[in-house]
Amino acid sequence: MIVALTIGVNGLLMGLVYGLMALGLSVVFGVTRIVNFAHGEILVLSGLVMATLYNTFGINPLFTLPFLALALFAGGYGLQQKIVNRLLKTSDHSQFIALSAIGIILLNIQLSIFGSQSQFIVTPYSLQSISVGPMLIDFMRLVTAGVALLTTGILFYFYYYTSTGKAIRACADNRFTAQAIGLNDRHLYALSFGIAGIVLAVSGCLFSLLMDISPLAGPQLTLLSFTIVIIGGLTHQAGPLLGGIVLGIVEAYTAFYAQSSLKSLVSFGFLILILLIRPQGLLTRRA
Repeated sequence: MIVALTIGVNGLLMGLVYGLMALGLSVVFGVTRIVNFAHGEILVLSGLVMATLYNTFGINPLFTLPFLALALFAGGYGLQQKIVNRLLKTSDHSQFIALSAIGIILLNIQLSIFGSQSQFIVTPYSLQSISVGPMLIDFMRLVTAGVALLTTGILFYFYYYTSTGKAIRACADNRFTAQAIGLNDRHLYALSFGIAGIVLAVSGCLFSLLMDISPLAGPQLTLLSFTIVIIGGLTHQAGPLLGGIVLGIVEAYTAFYAQSSLKSLVSFGFLILILLIRPQGLLTRRA
């Protein structure tokens, strides 16, 4: 019983990091209705930069993170402003091709700079655990889950309690009404993409502290984010967080009681089950 509980708690902690990653995808889609197919590549870029700076120069990721978050905010804002905004009136498949092309470009740039080898940040705390009652909790998972939860809280506060956040939500609910009351929808769209860049900078840092990360992981992480958002609920702001927690726990039990290599099989099987019995996801927003 204690073993099962410990595995569940460690899965929950990993799920919070998954949830933050998927929030980056949800933030862009929820406002612009455009799917960011370069999502995983941007996250991987953040993780690789932090791992390279730490392993080569010994620069602490906590020092690098603010600068990288600022850079990805500017990059996301510019990408939306200069390219994606021009695709708003094009067909869905044109948007799909354009964002996929951006993802492939980022993947090739990363391969040429960092190579195909995986990188990982090993700190003096990476292999430590702490006792919580009868359970042993992975220390690094506890720290990264705390950072993910704090970042999620800040993100929700921004969207629900600041005037800019409320303006973005108004634009997401009805773009034309937002335009009618004088809101600059294209600026707000770009701001959303920039905020997603900050979320991906934090997520990339957390992933590089938890697992090997390589340029080739980008498409897989994009697909994983889709899975989490669909399971949690595409229309509910907390859906990605719940989806991440559910998937994290499912993966943890699968890895322990079956095989680690079966995690993806079980996760995508669970996705198909959700699509069959509750296609709107676990959480839905009231009309």
